[in-house]
Amino acid sequence: MLRDVLKTLSFASLHFTVGFGVTYALTGSVSIAAGVALIEPAVNTVVFFFHERAWAKVPARVAVHGGHGYRHSCDVDAQLTTHSHDHLGLLRRFAHQA
Repeated sequence: MLRDVLKTLSFASLHFTVGFGVTYALTGSVSIAAGVALIEPAVNTVVFFFHERAWAKVPARVAVHGGHGYRHSCDVDAQLTTHSHDHLGLLRRFAHQA
């Protein structure tokens, strides 16, 4: 958990620095750059929350099978099995159906 907090703080610092730098480069104003760098991440956080809520309503159509970490779409459920490792064959089937 401490690693997650440190990583979040690191990313927030990076986000603030980039926001400040880009805005300052465009406007030449320290006060505008500081305002944008503080406000934009706060607004982005709220937008991200609603973005996640919207995506939660979309059913996941990806499955990991075989324990190897490769992902294959489950649009063709009958053609995929949890024991299939014929990746080239899977790619051919997906290309043929696309």
